[in-house]
Formats: sequence, C-alpha cells, structure tokens
Amino acid sequence: MLEALTEVGRGLFAALFAVAAGSKMRPRAFADLSASLALYGMTKVLRRLAATTLIAAEATAATVLILGPASAGLGLAALLLTVFAGGVLVSMRRRLNVRCACFGTAGETLSGRHLWRNTTLAALALILALAPAGATPLDLASRILLTAVGVILGIATVLHDSVAAAITTRNP
Repeated sequence: MLEALTEVGRGLFAALFAVAAGSKMRPRAFADLSASLALYGMTKVLRRLAATTLIAAEATAATVLILGPASAGLGLAALLLTVFAGGVLVSMRRRLNVRCACFGTAGETLSGRHLWRNTTLAALALILALAPAGATPLDLASRILLTAVGVILGIATVLHDSVAAAITTRNP
C-alpha cells in the first residue's frame, strides 16, 4: 500500500515542480519572480541568481522524482517546500506584501494559505520519502498508472491554486 502512495506522490510532486519551473521560465514570469525577491532586500544581481537557482531546483526536483529513486525525489521536494514555507513565513512576519509567483506571473500576496499549502505538502513529501519499501515491489505497469494518477492530482493542485487566487480577495 505504501508503495502505491509513494508512486502517486512521485507523480503529484513531479507535476507540481515541472509546472512551477516551466511557468517561471517565461520572460514576464521570471521578471515577476525577480521583482518579488526585491522585497526581501536582494540586489538585482542576487535576485536574478536566486530566481535562476529556484527554477533549476524545481526542474531538478521534477527530474529526480521521475527518473531517480522515489525517496531522493520526495526528500528534495520536502526540502524545497520547507524553504518555500520559510520564505512565506518571513514575508508574513515582516509584512512584506510579496506577490506569489508560485506557478508563473505574480498573483496574490503571500498569505497563510500559501504557508499552509507548502507545509502540508512538505510534510506529505517527507512522510512518503521516509516510508519503508514493501516486500514486493510494484510492477512497471502499476508504477506508471499510479504515477499518472499523481500527475493528474498535481495538475489539479496547480489549478486549485489558480482558482483560489482568483476568488480570494487581495491583501492591500
């Protein structure tokens, strides 16, 4: 049972990170991400470096999740999501009004909803990364099917984030 959940998680997090990285590669989205980092007090050069590093980390996580060992990919996902949650928390505590550039161009101001999403997903990724392997591994067809289910759930998570951002009020 845990093997099946791990495969679903692998697909979910791979989709999340692939969409996040891919969407930030567009020029406007990259500019929005860089601009949002300015509120943390970063210089222009440091913002560009941080934005590029973030995109590379997300793309790496998506790649490791699909091609590497599940525990390594899920552990990397947990680490990145914890870092993101920390950034959201700093933004909220300092009242920086940083715009979310999670899945592309800057949207609503980072809030408790983003903190909750990132910490919950980080906990899920960590639990799955640490889950013991079962006695009988899944066959290839089952792994592919379960990973595909996870990809669908990951895309649904991205869409949920977009819909939630569209219907919630913006912070002043």
